[in-house]
Amino acid sequence: MYKHTGAFRLVMWVRVFYGALRVLLGLTLLRYIGQPFSAGIFWLMSHEFAGKHDLLVQILKPLALHVHYHVTFFVALYLLFWGVLDIFLSLQLLGNRMWAYPVSLVLISCFMTYELFRLLHTHSPVLVLLIIYDLLALWLIWREFKKIERHELPTTPA
Repeated sequence: MYKHTGAFRLVMWVRVFYGALRVLLGLTLLRYIGQPFSAGIFWLMSHEFAGKHDLLVQILKPLALHVHYHVTFFVALYLLFWGVLDIFLSLQLLGNRMWAYPVSLVLISCFMTYELFRLLHTHSPVLVLLIIYDLLALWLIWREFKKIERHELPTTPA
């Protein structure tokens, strides 16, 4: 069986972890559909808000109160969908499933197109980091796929 490089394995496991976080956040947001984001922030940080003189409370509470956006079903489903897909595809890549390489390349490219579109509107530094991370993942997936193709190494059948 083909053994992946350490960088590839690391990035795929980070994608699994990140996907799990998205799933958890999506499930949490499903609970708050139609409510302001601040309700979710207050629930998550309720133990911190108990100490009124805490620096974190002094910073987050006013910010949370001024967020007027409401949790939508779309945001929750979006996080759930991409989280599950990321976990599934990353595990398939780690298992050397040949079909997962081109599928992952196409889906990550589509997702990056959306991230770039969002970046043009938000100019978010966090989004820039996510795009850089996705570029790294894309390059590693492509490189592993080409290595396996070139050497025709045995992989796990679908």
